[in-house]
Amino acid sequence: MSAQSLLEQTVLEHEFDIAIVSDQYRNLQSPYTWLADANKQAAIWILGGHQVQERPTRASPFFTWARVKGIYIFSIYAPPRLTDDEFAALLSDIEDEARSRRPLIVAGDFNAWSTEWGSVRTTHRGMVLLDALAPLNVVLLNTGDTPTFVGEQGQSIIDLTFASDELAQRVVSLQVGGLDTTSNHQAILYELEDARPPGPAQRRSCRWSSPSLNREAFQTGWGGDRRFGAPGGDGGSARGRHGCRLRCCDDQDEQTPPKRAGLLVDGGDSCAQRRVFSCSPARLESKRPARLEHALR
Repeated sequence: MSAQSLLEQTVLEHEFDIAIVSDQYRNLQSPYTWLADANKQAAIWILGGHQVQERPTRASPFFTWARVKGIYIFSIYAPPRLTDDEFAALLSDIEDEARSRRPLIVAGDFNAWSTEWGSVRTTHRGMVLLDALAPLNVVLLNTGDTPTFVGEQGQSIIDLTFASDELAQRVVSLQVGGLDTTSNHQAILYELEDARPPGPAQRRSCRWSSPSLNREAFQTGWGGDRRFGAPGGDGGSARGRHGCRLRCCDDQDEQTPPKRAGLLVDGGDSCAQRRVFSCSPARLESKRPARLEHALR
């Protein structure tokens, strides 16, 4: 069974509500709600009867987004073949789309390394990624040093998830691995609290439940033969996929927000402090890269 076929089976069996897919093999057709980028490389699969409240007016290369249950979800695949200029242009396009959208999740296979998310070294791509996402004031959900990719030539953390601060506070459980993906990439599960009711709210510290969730199915790595970001794999794989449940329990106590569960890329399974990436307005005046569609010409 191909990685994408296994993904489809697993998502349906576990009743996930959203799957974020990177480096997919094919788009799914009706009756499924499947949003893909212009290159058919990144996708969001919406299940559970949830409606797409907002989506792009036209497809962009290497990323797509959708608003579901009030949450803006971005799915990204940045292939290793992109030049430095093309990678920077892609991130600039993502920043333009995501800047005014909250609450926000940005997840995908970035093929970027940084010690900020547990890599043994920081590459140029890693530095560019950190600088590009700083204006979004997002929180890196990856913690620890659990690899999201394990191949014959080694392992790495290239599947990343960022969230706006108000959404990061609602993440109650994250876990890497635990689902059979037939892929070199792990699956990632997450669990979210639903939005709190109006009124005073106390900031809740994160807690992790290793047995309950698997991170990598949501954001990355369901197939393929990627080794340290090198291209490869057979034609029937989808390397990055993520899924989530967005269920709300009507019978819960009014003061106890219901929880939503899903798959999310994360690099660790400990309750380590999360890194907040932000920048001052002055940094926004720096020179911005050209749009990716122009950089690819």
